[in-house]
Amino acid sequence: MAILIIALPASVWMLGGVFVLGGIYVGIEETLEDSLCAELVDEAHHGMGFGVLATVNGIGDFLSSAIVGLLWSVAARRWPLVTALRFSLQARCW
Repeated sequence: MAILIIALPASVWMLGGVFVLGGIYVGIEETLEDSLCAELVDEAHHGMGFGVLATVNGIGDFLSSAIVGLLWSVAARRWPLVTALRFSLQARCW
């Protein structure tokens, strides 16, 4: 999504479209993540499984926001995007 915001010409319609696509992506990703958690954890421990999943997601969201903010403030504006791209490409190679 960040690449679309950078690459496409800035307009209200373009930003709206990017945010709609982002919302669809988040909706699909969250649903799949919860479904996988429900399949991996036995029914008696669903509450604990979803709680741990939400906690890990929250900590990851906080840390990623802090790191992106730090990179944005200290380094050039492109470094948060470059760093995210490197991590995503590295994760896909495993």
